[in-house]
Amino acid sequence: MNGMAGTGKTTIAYSFSQILHENSMLGASFFCSRLEVDSSSVHRIFPTIAYSLAQHFPSVYHALVQILEQDPDLGHKTLKQQMSSLIVAPVKTAFGNVIKKPVVIVMDALDECANQDAVAEMLLILSQYSSSLPLKFFITSRPEQKIRKGFGRLKTETISKFLLHDVEKDIVRADIEVYTRKMLLEIAEGRIGLQTLIDHAGNLFIYAATACKYIKDGGNIQERFETVTGISAGLTTGQTESLDALYSNILNTAYDKAKEVQEQKDINRVLCAVISAFSPPSINCMSTLLNMPPARICAALSSLHSVVHVVSSNNWSSPISTFHASFSDYLTNIQRSGKRYLNSSVSHQLLAFQCHALMQKHLHQNLCNQDSGHTKAGILEGLEYACVYWTSHVIQLKSEDNIDDQVLQLFFDRSLLPWLEYLSLLGKPDTALGSLQSLERWAAIYCPSILFVTNDALRFGKENYELLSDQEYCLEIYNSALVWLPTQSPIYKKYKLEKSIGCRITCGCRQIWSACEVVLDGHSSIVNSAMFSPDGQHVVSASRDNTVRIWNASQDNLRLCWRDIQAL
Repeated sequence: MNGMAGTGKTTIAYSFSQILHENSMLGASFFCSRLEVDSSSVHRIFPTIAYSLAQHFPSVYHALVQILEQDPDLGHKTLKQQMSSLIVAPVKTAFGNVIKKPVVIVMDALDECANQDAVAEMLLILSQYSSSLPLKFFITSRPEQKIRKGFGRLKTETISKFLLHDVEKDIVRADIEVYTRKMLLEIAEGRIGLQTLIDHAGNLFIYAATACKYIKDGGNIQERFETVTGISAGLTTGQTESLDALYSNILNTAYDKAKEVQEQKDINRVLCAVISAFSPPSINCMSTLLNMPPARICAALSSLHSVVHVVSSNNWSSPISTFHASFSDYLTNIQRSGKRYLNSSVSHQLLAFQCHALMQKHLHQNLCNQDSGHTKAGILEGLEYACVYWTSHVIQLKSEDNIDDQVLQLFFDRSLLPWLEYLSLLGKPDTALGSLQSLERWAAIYCPSILFVTNDALRFGKENYELLSDQEYCLEIYNSALVWLPTQSPIYKKYKLEKSIGCRITCGCRQIWSACEVVLDGHSSIVNSAMFSPDGQHVVSASRDNTVRIWNASQDNLRLCWRDIQAL
């Protein structure tokens, strides 16, 4: 099912999933969202489907357990191997080619996945296997180019396409009218203005849903109803003109209500955080990140509950996010939002700086023994976000965004080791290495002054990966890990003297890093050949032990292994 933003795809997918569940026909569901890292990862979809199928069908569970006992790392393999081993094999073992009752897999909003090339690959894999499986797949997405091309390569006999935005307007209008009258029951009866609201909605269900939320969201309901029905949809052009006019009205009301200049700035900062955060922040987290009291954040959001999902102003630990991706699209498009436009580069710059300031303030050695009586939950929550995502915000910036290389250098001078310690405590050493790798690639283009120290930090992290992977020994990065660094390493020069480590190497100490960055250990015989993938991210090796292995080029991680290959 294909449809433009706001046409109700997710609502239909959710309702369809409920109906399937009530009739014992739902095999699994995956609702993609750009707001969550896990929910926007294509590589999470097949493992989630496999887990859900195993939960629903004991026979699939037993078959899957046997497969995972032989290869526990299947969740990290290629999409094709995930599909083949996690779904096709256990389903066929359990049911053969026939299931008495149809089983449906629901996959919603593929356009919200971060890697659209991977989405196109996944669609091709589905088409190759779906005809041989006793499963049906219900998929929704916006009409994005790569997804359209992905569907275009599929065999026409294996798929049935439905264009939601091409449904006759009278049918959509009837559905929207039923919904609107039910939501506005207390004021809708006999109101001529209700027809105007429905006319403005057109084919966009999100318009009706947002308008109803806004009207019922506190204040004078009658006044808000008249305001919405009096909006002119001619403020913008194109298919989103009515939705843009509604969003503009909601924001204008919020800013007008905020009489003080500081209150309006608060709204701006909070919206920047909501639309640019890589994981939905809670009020506690946002308070720490933006250095704003929770009460001020709640005040900034008080008139925006129709577009921003806030569980409760009294629950400061629940995540905050936009109700619909179209609101973020509107805010970051100057042609659509006009004076309410939020520059995404400015938003990322704000969050990058705030994350850096937070780490400078709170990161220190031996966090694991920190007195919990002096550490507020909100501070730790914000600190975790800062440590995990600060480089994600930095790499969104370009040279024209006034990057302060001295601020970035300060991170390496003061926060690097406690940052590694904290991510180790969180069980996220891969996040640390991935962050440094991303920063290194970015620095090579936009900030060459920190490239050398970034590479040094990355080499340090790789060399001590096993240590960082064990929370019990993470404090050794201040001790034994520093001792073995090359003497010309910037990190060695900066931290070795500060930490006053008792032990030292008397002879044979390295001065510079070896040209060998990673040792890929696994073959049991001579390696005949090796080659990099075109993107440089993987290495494939063939050996006389009759195996072909694919490795992550930046870490000692085996991604895929083919065994018993004789013609080598």
